[in-house]
Amino acid sequence: MKLRVAMIGCGLAAKFFHAPAYRRLDDVTEVVALSDLDESNMDLVAKVLGNSPKKYTSFSDMLTSEKLDMVDVMLPHNLYVKALPQVLDYCDNVLIEKPFATNLDDATRIVDMSKGKRVSVVHNYLYGKRYSDALKRISEQEIGTLQILRLEHLSRVLFNNSHSSFSLGWRMDRKIAGESTFNDHDYHLVYLSRALIGSEIVGVTAR
Repeated sequence: MKLRVAMIGCGLAAKFFHAPAYRRLDDVTEVVALSDLDESNMDLVAKVLGNSPKKYTSFSDMLTSEKLDMVDVMLPHNLYVKALPQVLDYCDNVLIEKPFATNLDDATRIVDMSKGKRVSVVHNYLYGKRYSDALKRISEQEIGTLQILRLEHLSRVLFNNSHSSFSLGWRMDRKIAGESTFNDHDYHLVYLSRALIGSEIVGVTAR
């Protein structure tokens, strides 16, 4: 029997990352419902999924109408603290995109409300081949003891030619994103460094 999954938020992350993953996992999961304020976004995500999930412009209506095993939430970062209480009332298994908060107070509230539930934050490079291979070589002492570590990430814009509704411009719009993060990928370097060098983080600086 397949796990019944619902997706809240059908933007860039849903179309390019989550929906293709669910399609590859279609032997164990089935996305049965989508929720987004933009119906054209839901149509595009459904096309990637290759099935016909029910579509809701209100995720509250979706939660009360569907029997779900897991809910995948991909909203602007400042909205998680408002949306998660409703989601957790209906489902104990929740997947959320990063970052799930834009300030420490909201992050603490989300951690507290998630206690006793199975809430996972996605987007973890540790499970990628290059890093799992590096961790294996370090653990087997193939490269000796690490004394210092330097990580660099080069990125390129992958979505210039995608549908206009998948623009990243919302990240700079305070009406939509509140205290949003313009670039939220550098946190990968923090947890990767922690894992690779086997030491707790003492401090993080940025400029």
